[in-house]
Amino acid sequence: MLHGALTLKKNGSVYCTLQNETLWQCPLRCPLPCHQQDKTSRKQQTESLTEYTHQSDWALMEIFSALLLLEQVMILQIREGSSVETGAPVLTMEPMWDRFLTGDRIILSCNAGRELRSTTYNWIIKETIKEFREKTYIIEAATKEDDGEYRCQYSTSAHKTPYSNSILVRVSSPDSLMSIESEPEALWYAQTLKLSCKFKFHMQNEFIYTFYREGSVVAEIRTRNKSVCFEKERVTFEDTGRYRCQMQFVNHPKGPVYTSAYKHVDVQESPVILQVNPRLQRAGDSITLSCSCAQDHLCGRGQISFYRNETIISSDSVSHNIYHIQQATLMDSGWYCCMVFQNLSTFMSLRVEVTVQNPPGNFALIVGGSAVAAVLLTFLLLFAVCRLCQKEGVQNISNSQPSRDVSGSTSGDIVYSVVQGNRKERGHIRARRESREADSHVTYASLMHLERTREQDVRAGRQEDNGSSTYQNIRRS
Repeated sequence: MLHGALTLKKNGSVYCTLQNETLWQCPLRCPLPCHQQDKTSRKQQTESLTEYTHQSDWALMEIFSALLLLEQVMILQIREGSSVETGAPVLTMEPMWDRFLTGDRIILSCNAGRELRSTTYNWIIKETIKEFREKTYIIEAATKEDDGEYRCQYSTSAHKTPYSNSILVRVSSPDSLMSIESEPEALWYAQTLKLSCKFKFHMQNEFIYTFYREGSVVAEIRTRNKSVCFEKERVTFEDTGRYRCQMQFVNHPKGPVYTSAYKHVDVQESPVILQVNPRLQRAGDSITLSCSCAQDHLCGRGQISFYRNETIISSDSVSHNIYHIQQATLMDSGWYCCMVFQNLSTFMSLRVEVTVQNPPGNFALIVGGSAVAAVLLTFLLLFAVCRLCQKEGVQNISNSQPSRDVSGSTSGDIVYSVVQGNRKERGHIRARRESREADSHVTYASLMHLERTREQDVRAGRQEDNGSSTYQNIRRS
């Protein structure tokens, strides 16, 4: 650790020291003597106290600046690799397998938590120290000599960290007593993988068989048999890799472990292909799914079945490799695939997603039709209101006209005027009744009836006007 201190001497001077070395002296003196004389006057004491207050503020600022400088020095030395205490590093291994076979690649990493300059990594392998500049220790092809316990430590020019956690690396050679086989030899997508593990030793006991894929456990079987099988249904491309099996005795958990060599399993793409036409599916469209085999000798003459969401669906098409949807609906959406069964083998296509969507035109048509109907209804209502307003305006004008002067008229003229007045009054009453009926219930038929009635009244009025004019002309003559 860095050790620094600020020291206040008896004479009032302030010193800053770092690791027992004096760096500088602060020019600060106490304004008052350390032993005060009784003869000092009160005025001198007041002046000295004021001066001491100002210099005390300045002294505090100097102390704060010294602390900041000390912090900067410590940070600089830490970056350069000082003897500051740090925790132990963390050791990791990739891949994290319980057991490796000869020839496997192993990577060990010593993680210090941060990057430090001038750092050396010490690797402790079976109590043997090896020094490296890199924080990773790579074993390209493991052998039996690489089996053992591993730890790491990093150090600088002034300090060494504690040892890291330990990792046990176990490397085994394949045993001739163990063997593993896989079926079928050519494994296709979605088929079933069968692994068989055999132990060739004449001993009656209870065994634990463990199957591994790339070092990860995929199955564990406890049995008294010397041969076990494990099946993996509907394999995918993720099941490709190296497989092995190992065996150990149940009654001897710390006893010998027998392991087989690696068996490489490759999952090939299925020769069965499912095609969907059209690629964009909409409600009401006709959709056709066709199933075909790219390798005729494998599945060219087999029985074909179609599936939707893992459920078999029947096809009404004449061709056995075609599934036809006449008018697609939303219920036809899902994951489709087809299977071909031939010579006791099953070949399955990749799944294809079918998503039936509503065409955007339907929604637009519905919205557009509603908008047109609303516009037409509004127009009819406005037309009816305008016609009623016009009719009431004509009636108001006719009522506001001055009455005819009949003082110089004859009895025939008076009779004609009375008849015309009664007719107009009846027409006005009928118009108001029709207006009230129109206001209470306005329909298109009522509007048309009102229009026809109005036209008939106008024609009748014109005929009466023509007849009265002829009658008046005869009377005048």
